[in-house]
Amino acid sequence: MDNITIRPFNEHDYPAAVAVSNAVYPDYPWSESEWRHWDSLFDGERLKMGRIVAEGNGRMLGWAEYHHWSDTYHPQKLAVDALVHPERQGRGVGGRLYDALMDMMVSLDPIVLWARIRETFESGIRFMEKRGFREVRRAW
Repeated sequence: MDNITIRPFNEHDYPAAVAVSNAVYPDYPWSESEWRHWDSLFDGERLKMGRIVAEGNGRMLGWAEYHHWSDTYHPQKLAVDALVHPERQGRGVGGRLYDALMDMMVSLDPIVLWARIRETFESGIRFMEKRGFREVRRAW
């Protein structure tokens, strides 16, 4: 396995993070300006969001984040998301991101974590089930 570094997301990471997202979901592409817009909605006071990235050999391998949902806000209920570039999946990157993300949220004392996974992403579903998640709702 490559030497993987987990670090906080920064301003310069937008292009690479969007590229990872678009590689995972090519039928739902994002732009950097869309990401920046949605990120601007988190005020850091009430609505919090934290994001980290995994790097290896000078490239972004994936990213993970937690955030509040404004329409279902509760200070201890958070959404989590993690994406690993398809070429790097199944090599421990997601596990490293997940563990680091859980450490980041300790001070928020979460009581509920929500994750959204496309039903065709069987490995992602298994990944989350191994970590105690279970399906509670399906949306199309």
